[in-house]
Amino acid sequence: MPQYLFNYNQFKKRYENDIVKKKDKQKTEDLRKLVKPFMLRRNKKDVLTELPEKIETTKIISFNKDERNRYLSKLAQANEDLQKLLEIDSSSNKVQILNLMMQLRQICCDSRLVYKDVDNISSKMQATIELIRDLK
Repeated sequence: MPQYLFNYNQFKKRYENDIVKKKDKQKTEDLRKLVKPFMLRRNKKDVLTELPEKIETTKIISFNKDERNRYLSKLAQANEDLQKLLEIDSSSNKVQILNLMMQLRQICCDSRLVYKDVDNISSKMQATIELIRDLK
């Protein structure tokens, strides 16, 4: 709704200066009345009774043979790289260490995130798709 609160200069004259500089409670209330129809504010304590109980389910998804081999290969490579980085200077290589950890985590999620030549859907992705289909 363009111009609902006027242009910036008018808004500044009518509300902003008085509210910010003078802490004018009446101007604050006037502005609140203007925007109230467009804002829904609810506190957690107000809606807590409406929320369903939290349900958590843990599913352990094992690697298939190829995924396991890729992960172990990358883990061995990461260990070698980490040893080299720590020998050089551990404080300046934090981003590289984080990158190694991130690649291992990505392989756990889906090998295609790290390896471009992988065509198979990961075990975790297959389980996720099955879960979504079941819930649908």
